[in-house]
Amino acid sequence: MFAQCVALTRVYQLEVLPTTLSFIGIIFFTICFELLDHRLMHALENTIYLAMLQKIYKELTILGFISFGVFMTINTADNLHVPTLLAFEFAHIVIFFSAMFFIFQSIMMMLLSRAMKQRIDFICAEPIPELLNQYHSQGFRHHKSAFHVRLFRYNDIRNQIETKIMQHFFLDQYALQVCQESEESKSD
Repeated sequence: MFAQCVALTRVYQLEVLPTTLSFIGIIFFTICFELLDHRLMHALENTIYLAMLQKIYKELTILGFISFGVFMTINTADNLHVPTLLAFEFAHIVIFFSAMFFIFQSIMMMLLSRAMKQRIDFICAEPIPELLNQYHSQGFRHHKSAFHVRLFRYNDIRNQIETKIMQHFFLDQYALQVCQESEESKSD
């Protein structure tokens, strides 16, 4: 076995310049990654996104460990079943990308939900008489001949009024009280 290793090192001798450049590249990439990681950790501190980032790191660590294990097995084993190893590696990569897609989808849904909540909070803080005045001041015209206007009718003031009506019906149906805390904090 030792003789085979010595024979391989004679056949594949490392050249100094490409090896040095490879080390420099890896070190540079590692430093950049650590700086980005440090900034990202501070930016996501005390948020749910930090837990997602840690899940991504965990998945990347598992992928690296399994890939390293497969690499070592392929390079050291004499009698190995290559199609089985390739199938295992393929299945692992598919699972990895499925997990990454799920994390990406979760982040996008959280951002969308946060934007929708901010919009609904803004609408709920707006008094109804002011919304009605804005609605009447815009002077809407109905285009009965345009199919796309009738089908895809969108009006921001109208949506705000509908949201207020739905909030009123929901609070009335379940006998809930409107939270006065936000209004009291605005007056202070």
